[in-house]
Amino acid sequence: MKKTFIALALAASIAPAWAAEVVSSNIVGYQKLSLVNGFTMIGTAFQTVGSNGQISVQEIKGSGLTGVDWSFETEAGDTLMIWSPDDQGYMTEFLYTGDTENADMLGNGAKPGTWFDMGTYATADYTLKNGDAFWIVSSSPSASVTIAGEVPTSANSISLVPGFNMIANPFPVSVKVNDLFTATGLTGVDWTFETEAGDSLMIWDPSEQGYMTELLYSGDVATEAMTENGAKPGTWFDMGAYATAEVEIPVGGAFWIVSSGSGTLTFKNPFSNE
Repeated sequence: MKKTFIALALAASIAPAWAAEVVSSNIVGYQKLSLVNGFTMIGTAFQTVGSNGQISVQEIKGSGLTGVDWSFETEAGDTLMIWSPDDQGYMTEFLYTGDTENADMLGNGAKPGTWFDMGTYATADYTLKNGDAFWIVSSSPSASVTIAGEVPTSANSISLVPGFNMIANPFPVSVKVNDLFTATGLTGVDWTFETEAGDSLMIWDPSEQGYMTELLYSGDVATEAMTENGAKPGTWFDMGAYATAEVEIPVGGAFWIVSSGSGTLTFKNPFSNE
């Protein structure tokens, strides 16, 4: 997945040309992610300037996407799907309007270059939280999306539910999976190998259209068997090599955590020196 990240900082050294005193500044930027013909799992690494870790779905700007057929002769139209962990299903789905306005589009209350509600045909009014993930299902092999906004300096904790939880890297930097967050309430693998217990983390590969990376949670307490197998407590490890996972979650990267119980995921701050 190609990524472009540009950060623009307001430098304090040139602030006197604008104002007598500078008390704060925002760092803003954007990410551009290439899509494939099929499913691409994406996360949001930016927030609306001045907000508290939130961004409108309309800030996901498409290029080369296929818009809905406003003549209603076909069902063409690329989609954006958002997973609901509480419902364990896709309760929110938006269609892309298309880039060129036409009478049918306007007559249905939609605007070009936007996502709209499939039920009401109204422009989607939906806010994503920092760390949220979503799918874009594209019919083009050369489409892309660009998300712009303010760089978050922290991210809220996320409550995990039993079942599938769709999570994203909330920061505009690539981070190793074991450095991205800490988790509580997860079930570790059974190191006696008598059962197959163990919560997992799955990463979608858009080029392969499949889950090519699956990691298991080691567990919170070190055991002799865990150590003998080269794993550490509180980490994700490779199921094949039984080694601590080194995989990185890129800017805009997302993944599933499949949990057997309730828990909490707390993001680490990659910008902190602590």
